[in-house]
Amino acid sequence: TLRLQEQLQKASADLEAKNNLLTQKETSLNELGSVNVRLEEQLRQAQSRIASKDAQLAAQQTLLNQKEAQLDEAKQALMISRSDLEKTVRLDQKIKILLVKSPEVTIEDTGEAARIIKNKYPNSSVYLFASLLKQDHEKLVPYQIESDLLCYQNEPKSVAGMIKLYAKLLLGRFNLAITLASHQQVQGNARQRKARLMTVLSNSENQCVYYVD
Repeated sequence: TLRLQEQLQKASADLEAKNNLLTQKETSLNELGSVNVRLEEQLRQAQSRIASKDAQLAAQQTLLNQKEAQLDEAKQALMISRSDLEKTVRLDQKIKILLVKSPEVTIEDTGEAARIIKNKYPNSSVYLFASLLKQDHEKLVPYQIESDLLCYQNEPKSVAGMIKLYAKLLLGRFNLAITLASHQQVQGNARQRKARLMTVLSNSENQCVYYVD
């Protein structure tokens, strides 16, 4: 009987030890489950951040591609405009050339464009379609620019006077009409479009855009 009691006590102790071990394992499994949930959440957040960064990089790459395309277009336009300005024309031929100045183009750049043209075509008559301050017009005197198509800022403008000015533009019979523009101004803006429209209205035989910068 004593031996049997000892065996029962030992068996009971072994069972209790196994129960404790099982409880510890269950606790460990629960803790591992919680850790796994946290890791899965962290992984999901990391994947979300990576996807967001990928989207930002894709958008930046698209913007960069657009900027590069715009730059290529601007370079091409510059090459074309300069090529047009250097078109072969008989140097002994008397030609009429119209410059239409966009507001962002400076007087100095306008004068430089006129100088290039006069050097290339010594017998040309250069006309400027622009709205200027009188002191700015004085700066253009050395470049022998005709003033028939000029109007002055800060002076009253009558309807009849403006009609007469536009009539001169339409009836000018220019051999070449050049829009003076600048890359500093966004292409297609209202002021640049107006200058281009004036070039088209001149009904010139040849038309181009010349970027001064």
